[in-house]
Amino acid sequence: ANSLQGASSNSSCAICGPGSFSYNASASCIPCSTGTWNDNSGSSSCVACEAGRFGPATGIVSPIACFPCAAGRWSNAEGASDCLDCPEGGCADEEGLDMSNACVVRWCFQLL
Repeated sequence: ANSLQGASSNSSCAICGPGSFSYNASASCIPCSTGTWNDNSGSSSCVACEAGRFGPATGIVSPIACFPCAAGRWSNAEGASDCLDCPEGGCADEEGLDMSNACVVRWCFQLL
């Protein structure tokens, strides 16, 4: 038997596409918030972007759209919508840092 928790019939449940979810078998779809993604239809939640990456938009449909933090920036939080600058006096040459102490304290020069 197919039971739908919280729904009175199949027609009252939303089958949400990738990049969105339906909370508690609701009839409406909610886009994944910034910092999260979902590549499946019919999901009840979205997945957080990994630490060192960020999701700047809503409705992300793939973890590929969780971009690595740019050189000189970092994020240790899962589900980040942006990355933080390295602490003052620090910089980083690599992308995707997930710890501020990976930002090396030294003079940084940026090529124009």
